[in-house]
Amino acid sequence: MGSVTQRLAFLSVLLFVLVLPIENVFVLPTVGSLSRLIGLVMVVSAIPTFLTRGSFAVRRQSLVVVLLGLFVLWTFASLLWSVEASSTLNYASTFTQILLFVIVIWQVSTYPAAVQAIQQAYVIGCTLAGLDGIRNFILDNEAVFRRFAVSNTDPNDYALALALGIPMAWQLFATGRGWWRFLNLLFIPVALGMIVLSASRGGTIAALVALLVVPLGLRTLDRFGRRAVLSLVVASALAVPVFWNDIAAVVGSNIERIGTIGTEITSGTLNEREVLWAAGMEALSRRPIIGVGGGAFPAAIEKVSGLRSPAHNTFISVAVETGTVGFVLFVAILAVAITPHLRAFNARSMPSIVLFATLLIGIVPLTWEFRKPTWLVIALLLLTRGVLVGRFTAPGSAAAPVSDGSAQEVAVERRP
Repeated sequence: MGSVTQRLAFLSVLLFVLVLPIENVFVLPTVGSLSRLIGLVMVVSAIPTFLTRGSFAVRRQSLVVVLLGLFVLWTFASLLWSVEASSTLNYASTFTQILLFVIVIWQVSTYPAAVQAIQQAYVIGCTLAGLDGIRNFILDNEAVFRRFAVSNTDPNDYALALALGIPMAWQLFATGRGWWRFLNLLFIPVALGMIVLSASRGGTIAALVALLVVPLGLRTLDRFGRRAVLSLVVASALAVPVFWNDIAAVVGSNIERIGTIGTEITSGTLNEREVLWAAGMEALSRRPIIGVGGGAFPAAIEKVSGLRSPAHNTFISVAVETGTVGFVLFVAILAVAITPHLRAFNARSMPSIVLFATLLIGIVPLTWEFRKPTWLVIALLLLTRGVLVGRFTAPGSAAAPVSDGSAQEVAVERRP
């Protein structure tokens, strides 16, 4: 199980992951969000794991971590040409914290069941967020008109955070044992209900992608698992028609808003996002290589169009702010993280691929490049199957990615 310091550091990682979906419920004086405080504890508790017998010891790094480090350096470099240096400094500082998070989770997650424990912590956090969303619905505490979310959180961010929990909950259900696995299965309909309450169209699309784990994963379930899924589907099919009038009366406006997805995509303005994206492309055309500076998208489009708003599209945001150089690094991180899973596609890697697809679809209408759940997904991908910098490391060794039971790590081998 590792040393006491290793276990404490890993527990701090689990606590940090658990609070991510509810990080804004409690805003602390001076410190800010709850995740920032626990993140500080996590980093401090992880320091002893980098020291072995008085010497500095680091696990052989994933190529993802190296690329992320280069991206962070590029964001700091953009201070030299940023159109709004204060925003760029905050942006670079945020990405430094993200880099520390990924390094720590890579360093301390050396246990065979580390990935499952991290996923379980996130699903529990999403459950707590859902319960708070239900509380806000009962108390009529709207985030925006007739849209509900966990406290102090945008409904679209809330919906995507829950959608990311669906493939994790399915994998925990599929590989788990005992009554606890059924609770993970129950999380899926609860998450879908909360996404309906949020009335997030982008979150709904992401949730539909996440639900692909169910038909794709049915064949791999044991007899109890298949019966549990069948029972849940039949119960839902029987209950929805009976209670439909009540459901429509309570969340009719939410369902109606979600139902406009097709119209918005084909002939709408995606809540005027097209205007922001066009302004962003104009700003990018002026600085295509180096960008306008990390975090400076709002200031850049203000100069172009008079508007001041985030991009509401992660890829456009990264491209405009960090230019071609930063965009290539960002896309490379995503590609390196998912490629080993695609190359070794099987029943065990399928939930990870669906999780990545959910993230990829979900961040199209959101500015999520600096959001912690984005990098949690990346960290989970590199923990199960990773491209390492250095010689090939066999599964189970201290420097190897944590295996899901079938993972064969892919490494970049240094040749003399």
